[in-house]
Amino acid sequence: MIKAAVICECIRRLHDAHAYWVLGLAVVLHGCVSQDVAENQGNRAAEASRIYVQKGVRYMENGQLDIALQDMTHALALDDANISAHNALAVLYERTGRLPEAEQQYRQALVLDASDPATLNNYGRFLCEQGAYARAQEYFDQAGRNRLYATPWLVLTNAGVCSHRSGKLGQAEEALREALQLNAGFTPALLEMANVKLDGAQFADARSYFRRYESANGHLSADALWIAIRIAAGLQDQASLDACLGELRGRFPDSVEARTAERRFP
Repeated sequence: MIKAAVICECIRRLHDAHAYWVLGLAVVLHGCVSQDVAENQGNRAAEASRIYVQKGVRYMENGQLDIALQDMTHALALDDANISAHNALAVLYERTGRLPEAEQQYRQALVLDASDPATLNNYGRFLCEQGAYARAQEYFDQAGRNRLYATPWLVLTNAGVCSHRSGKLGQAEEALREALQLNAGFTPALLEMANVKLDGAQFADARSYFRRYESANGHLSADALWIAIRIAAGLQDQASLDACLGELRGRFPDSVEARTAERRFP
């Protein structure tokens, strides 16, 4: 449960054609200003900066990127040592295609704290997106070695995603298995493990992990349904294939996955 003025991570799963990323943003979700803080101008500015980051992240999650950019820029104007602001702004720049600025913000966050696990996680993910797989794994490893990291299964999942993307299925499975040992119900790791097993033609294992994902996740997204479709095809389970194709076409008719399914399973 989220409590007032507690720093925690907002977990988001980002999907592209090859990967299911877990994004960590360390923010104060419900900040409150104490009397002592109100009496200190520097602390007041830092607290206001944290609140602007909180607002900016929420606007970003709602797709209001222009307002998010304003809030995050304001946060840094109030406190340019706010690591969360640099980290969140880097993610925003990524989403808007401003990759050099994104990398600059990640690097600035790491200058302020080279051991911050949320930044190490996100920068590793960023590097993997650019194809710098070996460098990405170095940052994932650094984040994983931080004994104070409260949610190490996040970075292990991303390490697995990156290994999968680079074609190292065994290494991907090892990282994801470790993530699931720490948090057996972590749905991004379950879905990515199903995807890894699928690409390794281990269709029965893929279905097993997918069913665990489905039981924990409820309604399936278009990308999850596409994995289910390919698993059913691999198992030659025509009934499941038809059911999943019907659900994908019915619920997400304009999705990339539906168009791909139409070409592969006309």
